[in-house]
Amino acid sequence: MAASSPSAMQQAVRVGTDCSGMETAVAALRALKVEHEHQWSCDWDEEAKKTICANFAPKAWFDNCLSRRDLELPDVDLYISGFPRLAFSDTEEELQGDPAGIFRDRRGRVFFGCCGVIEKKRPKAFILELVKSAIAHAGGQTMLACMGLLRSIGDDGSRAWACGAYDLSWQLLDECRHGGVPFRRQRVYLVGIRKDAARNQVQFSWPGALPCPQSEQFLDPVRQGEGIMTLLQQLNAPISTVRDALSELAATGVEVFEQALIVKCAPSEWWVTHRGRHLREDEMMRLRGMDDKSFVQVISNEELAEQVENAISQSILERILVRLLPAVGLVPPDCLRDRWEAAAAPAIAAAAAAAAAAEELRKAAAAARYAAAAAAAASAEEPSLQTASDGVEEAPILTAAGTRKRKKASEEAAERPAPAPTVQPQDTTASVEVEEAPPVLPATGKLKRKGPAQRLLDS
Repeated sequence: MAASSPSAMQQAVRVGTDCSGMETAVAALRALKVEHEHQWSCDWDEEAKKTICANFAPKAWFDNCLSRRDLELPDVDLYISGFPRLAFSDTEEELQGDPAGIFRDRRGRVFFGCCGVIEKKRPKAFILELVKSAIAHAGGQTMLACMGLLRSIGDDGSRAWACGAYDLSWQLLDECRHGGVPFRRQRVYLVGIRKDAARNQVQFSWPGALPCPQSEQFLDPVRQGEGIMTLLQQLNAPISTVRDALSELAATGVEVFEQALIVKCAPSEWWVTHRGRHLREDEMMRLRGMDDKSFVQVISNEELAEQVENAISQSILERILVRLLPAVGLVPPDCLRDRWEAAAAPAIAAAAAAAAAAEELRKAAAAARYAAAAAAAASAEEPSLQTASDGVEEAPILTAAGTRKRKKASEEAAERPAPAPTVQPQDTTASVEVEEAPPVLPATGKLKRKGPAQRLLDS
């Protein structure tokens, strides 16, 4: 049973983040009620710095993770970082087919900064978020290179391949399937667990899939003037973009006018089809798993929308941390609650019940088909009084196995002994040929033929 206050049962988790964005990593710890110390944040964007400083209290701030001295960083138990999306872009010609090209790019070198933090500070666990294209970038060689760098961080501080300090695993997660929110965005999450911090009694596992909720429950209440009819009245939306998106969805079988759909119509702009308006910033935050009620906005709506879109998914981070923190001993087992899984429990139960009912129907249909087939087979084996070929009555017999069969009278006649031949009167005038008698075997065992005198005596 989950405890209501995990912070009362553990020491504060020391956390540091790079490419911090909106600091959803620390927000996830808050949502889980995990006591923590925010050691540092780092982001080159001034607007991100304004947002973080207005909503969090990091002990240190860095503008560049490549120019600082990692040894001077505060110690951390948990390290979390994202990466610039374009660092793994497969559309930039200078990076295509070159697994090392990403590390020559300024944005790609951020990965070296992350590896430096992990090597120097040795957190018990870390989470890195990468875009989906990182998997196939340069034919998959880029991902192998990244994993190789992380595995080379050794127990003794060297880069020896044979003694990596961390157990690594990664997973491609989609927010609408694994985050409990109706927002489709796939990202690669890479988790590292320091080997000497792993707890055998608690194994880390990736969060499972959840039913995707309806977007309507994440939107503000309907206001006057909202509705599908206003779509043609409002010219501030790119109609052609929305129309093309709806056409693509309709081609896949989606009832585009029967449910709430949110379509991206411009960079950091989304269109709510059944409301006939743009998605608001507070609604965007809820769709990413964030708490819009306690958030302090100090930047423009346009800048906030861009930050929300580029932020690491808070709901997925929460679900990962629920399983990761106990696995490295930062939180006692069974004291954290996966609120997204709990919210989806009724839908999961309903889906399980529907699946069970469908299975019962399938079994009943299969049993009915089997019974019908058995009845048809039994009917085909019933004996008939006459055969279709000759209409002759068949005599019942029992086989050696005790099975009752029918036998045609014609076959019985063939098995009866032939009747004795009748003697026809012969013409006395005809000559009679006397056949020579067959030889007899005397007592001596030799063949002996009867002579004429013996034949005369016999007659």
